Amino acid sequence: AEGMPVDTVRSMCDLHSQVTRDVLVQLAPPLHIQPGHPVDTFRRENSALKEVIGRTHSLLTELGKVEGGADATEIVYRLRQCANDLID
Repeated sequence: AEGMPVDTVRSMCDLHSQVTRDVLVQLAPPLHIQPGHPVDTFRRENSALKEVIGRTHSLLTELGKVEGGADATEIVYRLRQCANDLID
């Protein structure tokens, strides 16, 4: 009630967004991270996790298609290997 009128505040917001629009739109290129840097290690770990999770998903889909009396031992063995890979 004692502050600035709403229209004045809105116009300032519009002005601010116009001034910063060019800065916000220009995204900096990703920084090159040296091998061995913790961020590099984190990214490579995430990539490895995605790969193992993808294999696990595929195996679970394959396991779901196994008929009632069919032998699923090989699939279960590969699922265990995926679990071990995730633990590692």
